[in-house]
Amino acid sequence: MRLGVLDVGSNTVHLLVVDAYPGARPLPAFSHKTELRLADHLDNGSSLSRPGERSLRDVVVEALGIAEDKGVEDLIAFATSAVREAKNGEEVLARIRDQTAAQITVMTGPEEARLTFLAARRWFGWSSGRLLVIDIGGPLSHGAIAARELGIPCVINTRDGSRRLRTGDTVVVDGSTGAVELVGAAELSESEDVALA
Repeated sequence: MRLGVLDVGSNTVHLLVVDAYPGARPLPAFSHKTELRLADHLDNGSSLSRPGERSLRDVVVEALGIAEDKGVEDLIAFATSAVREAKNGEEVLARIRDQTAAQITVMTGPEEARLTFLAARRWFGWSSGRLLVIDIGGPLSHGAIAARELGIPCVINTRDGSRRLRTGDTVVVDGSTGAVELVGAAELSESEDVALA
């Protein structure tokens, strides 16, 4: 059976198409990501803006078209932090459901954290030893769930961590206060340098 998973996140909307068979692990068949930065469309940090809603609807329509082209028989669609935190998130999803027939549900923070950790644990294997998973893109407790297993302090609610921190940055984390200090910025690549100019 060919399944699709549509993940509406704070930064990207990701469609993953897999071939799934009873008793076997799913085999990835196709992946499509669109950078939407939905969290940037929260007016005053609380409600999803009309332009953000239109952009989300357009991306969902595109993803549904791709899923159909790839032969997806069943689609699971969920939204995470940005929609969950938006005061009008459920209303926005209801309008998108009416316009596209996409049944997007809102995943709770604990569900998201648990599934993120289980995915990483499965990826590295249950016998791989201690594992810490931290999602710096959204304001959730992904790190807290994993840290609980390891008995170590962690930092959560970074809110804009994915905008402020880049691959290669060096940080110091004070697990007792939750402070994250940038102590060494990664060097910009030539393309990043030009983009910032």
